[in-house]
Amino acid sequence: MILLTVAIGGSCVAEIPSLRVAADGSRLVTAEGKDFHWIGGSAWGLAELSPEQMATYLDDRQRKGFTVIQGPIVIRLGPYEQINHARPLKSPLLDRDYAGNLALDATNPHTRLNQAALAHVQLFVDEAAKRGIYVMLAGIWGPWVDLVFNPHEKGFDAAVQDARRTGRQLGAYFADRPNVLWIGVGEYHKIAWEQDRVYRKPLSEQHLALLNAFAGGLAAGKAPSQLMTMHPDSGRSTREHFSAAPWMDFHTTQLYAIRNYQADHLLPRATQNAKPELLAEGAYEGRTDARRQAVIDARQIRQQAYWAVLDGSFGYTYGHDSLYRFRQADGSPWVPPPGRWEDALTAPGAASMRHLHTLLASLPAAGRVPDRVRPPDVRLIDDTGQLESTTRTVAAASANHAIIYIPDRAAVPVRIANLSALPLAASWYSPVDGGTFDAQGRPNEGPFATLDPALTPTWVAEPPQQGPGPDWVLLLTAVR
Repeated sequence: MILLTVAIGGSCVAEIPSLRVAADGSRLVTAEGKDFHWIGGSAWGLAELSPEQMATYLDDRQRKGFTVIQGPIVIRLGPYEQINHARPLKSPLLDRDYAGNLALDATNPHTRLNQAALAHVQLFVDEAAKRGIYVMLAGIWGPWVDLVFNPHEKGFDAAVQDARRTGRQLGAYFADRPNVLWIGVGEYHKIAWEQDRVYRKPLSEQHLALLNAFAGGLAAGKAPSQLMTMHPDSGRSTREHFSAAPWMDFHTTQLYAIRNYQADHLLPRATQNAKPELLAEGAYEGRTDARRQAVIDARQIRQQAYWAVLDGSFGYTYGHDSLYRFRQADGSPWVPPPGRWEDALTAPGAASMRHLHTLLASLPAAGRVPDRVRPPDVRLIDDTGQLESTTRTVAAASANHAIIYIPDRAAVPVRIANLSALPLAASWYSPVDGGTFDAQGRPNEGPFATLDPALTPTWVAEPPQQGPGPDWVLLLTAVR
């Protein structure tokens, strides 16, 4: 096991274990094999923050039970609108961190990483470790790959060599930080140098070779214990292109909004080459959903989070409209209208992540699978609603417990005899505030009932009509 001990300001940072894929390929665990619960936060623009601002952000995420921060993007350029037609790459388009450091050396931007910019990112990594938080760094974003490695001018072979060399250098810089995980290339589908912005066509063999070169170099430079993945475009999964990649440790899906899961993306491991899958970018609280023309609220965030972790993902990554690029008070060239990222820290969807973490940490993860992939004759519930429906109930079960998420207070028949022949303790848990409640919606501690599967093989779960709601979690635990 690799442990991290870092000195910051004369004090010693707590040790943090590296992570690995569980033996059954279903999830991540610590180096010792203990359960690890991925509650992530999208924070792609973290390099824009000062050390003091970083501490503010990390302290808040720690209090709310976040275990992973996704970001920053290390090799960063300016906004898409500025770089979209840039040929060749010019230094004014290079994005600067809070101290004015460029990610790439402006005098030789295609081949040299800026050590000052890397040191600023490393400060964040170390401060996260101090709080027991992992950081999933994104090496580079897809639309910038061809601009940075520039096959137009260098030629394809030279661009591939440059990508591999840069990836190796980047991985080596952070190789001694076991709380680091890696996204090689973010939204890698968006690399398409033949025509700008035309990124939804199939990736060519040359595209994939350039992506694999950077990812392969990164894998060669990083520590073997640092897990690695890629990051797909919206509505897609990395399994589309990288299932057989030797450096791919787990797959990711991006949804970006409230949308159909494309259910095959999150199926259990039997169909995924024994590699777990993560919903690495979901909806962003506070953003206007373009299809519904409505602001995404905390309830929708909770629904998506529970749908994910109970339906095939080994974790969930939360996002807020003002936090993933850290919008300032005067707005941002990326995402209007104006807003302050500090105000978004108190968003109710973010607060509910703590309760999701508490719930997951209260039960063993080993052996728990989505109910919908169990044989039909042993499932607990029937399918209800479309995948993105506000009425969709979802469940996951192991040999001795079940978690059932009911989004709308609807009565749900549960075939409890399919869970266990033993008596079952039933508890109502609120994903809104983390409290437990009785059948009438009154706060209580512990179960509100003990159910006998022999007497009532199918029990109708009727969520409380009072209380924090409207969504509820039913916990069923076998009593020995």
